[in-house]
Amino acid sequence: MSFPAHINKDEAEQTVDQHCRNVAEISRNHLRRLNLADTAYLAGLLHDAGKCTDEFRNYLEKASHGEVVHRGSIVHTFAAVRFLLNTYHSTPGFMTDPIKDLTVEILSSAIGGHHGLFDCFGEDGNCGFTHRMNKQPAYDDMAMDNFLEEISDKCSIDQLFLSSVKEISSIIELIMTISGSTDERCFYLSLLTRLITSALIDADRSDTYSFMNNEEHKEGKTLTPGILEALTENFNSRLSELECVTQIQAARSELSDLCFQAASNSGGVFRLNLPTGAGKTLSGLRYALKHAEKFGKERIFFISPLLSILEQNALEMRKAIGDDSLVLEHHSDIITNELTDDELNRYELLCDSWNSPIVITTLVQFLNTLFSGKTASVRRFHSLTNSIIVIDEVQTVPLKTLSLFNSAVNFLSKVCNTTVVLCSATQPCLEAVTHPIVGCKNI
Repeated sequence: MSFPAHINKDEAEQTVDQHCRNVAEISRNHLRRLNLADTAYLAGLLHDAGKCTDEFRNYLEKASHGEVVHRGSIVHTFAAVRFLLNTYHSTPGFMTDPIKDLTVEILSSAIGGHHGLFDCFGEDGNCGFTHRMNKQPAYDDMAMDNFLEEISDKCSIDQLFLSSVKEISSIIELIMTISGSTDERCFYLSLLTRLITSALIDADRSDTYSFMNNEEHKEGKTLTPGILEALTENFNSRLSELECVTQIQAARSELSDLCFQAASNSGGVFRLNLPTGAGKTLSGLRYALKHAEKFGKERIFFISPLLSILEQNALEMRKAIGDDSLVLEHHSDIITNELTDDELNRYELLCDSWNSPIVITTLVQFLNTLFSGKTASVRRFHSLTNSIIVIDEVQTVPLKTLSLFNSAVNFLSKVCNTTVVLCSATQPCLEAVTHPIVGCKNI
């Protein structure tokens, strides 16, 4: 007997089997470049195991027929958490495997939080994992028994879990190269958990949206070689139109050439230390396009602290790029009341996922994506991987967030294969903070 995960407006059913496997594949694709494919796949496969009950079927059918149901009356996110912790986590007092236990906790946190994050330990000292294990054991065990019988056997899950342990172990080795203390390592592990949660949330929302709207799931646009070739051609054409007569214009041209040359160097964290008026916007874009072409980066992000700067830079970049369909501007001054329903829907979906080749957004949105507890912000986090992030006027990052900012940039660079460029005429000394930027170089 199959169990429904969703029922759409046409009364078509999507089974838990179909939904979980779709989400697993989308999650895997999100993180495959980071060698976290099986971890992401396992999280996606198990995330809705708690829907494999007759109780949830009845709840879903009533809701689809317009009957009044209490939203959240059946909690489906606990079952896989209980299963993982009971099956693979060490028992207190016995010999432990820290990496194995950590893998269980990361997977459990991602699955248990895919509809809303929870604290592993709350301010009251209560454990979020314990709550999820003990809240509804009979329901969760029944759901997992049905899941293992109908959807995936225990042996297959065992193999995926062992592969996940190896993947997490490799990521920890990377983390050790940028962490100088235990608290830093713990923070980086929280970002790793956020990354896996992000891939799962986006995959779940994307597949659900596709089914409910009778649409085929499509992967978002990225910077393919063909797109990069067209963008570079447009950019060079725009560059050739710029005058180079005055000394300032000649200096801008020379600095742009230096950025272009530096783009062939491997990724990391870099400073672009140029005076005001030196042409950071176009020089940064020129660097990003060349670097993306050489190293296979999938997206380019431009982050600005002020809307006035962002809108000015966005206009300049759009002219240089020559294809508005490849650019997403995500900020509060975007006028949406002139968009058609379809255009508005597409814009909102792109803002939810940052699933666009080039994203221009504010420092606030960037910091929310890194640190906010809202699932809408967490969802976008995985899109920052294997990308180039150019942060303008980096000296405006609030002082109270500098340690968080530095650690997040370190994680993006080392673990997420992301190149980060910090632009400013007055560069802050981010190495002097308690938790410093690691390995920052000058362009």
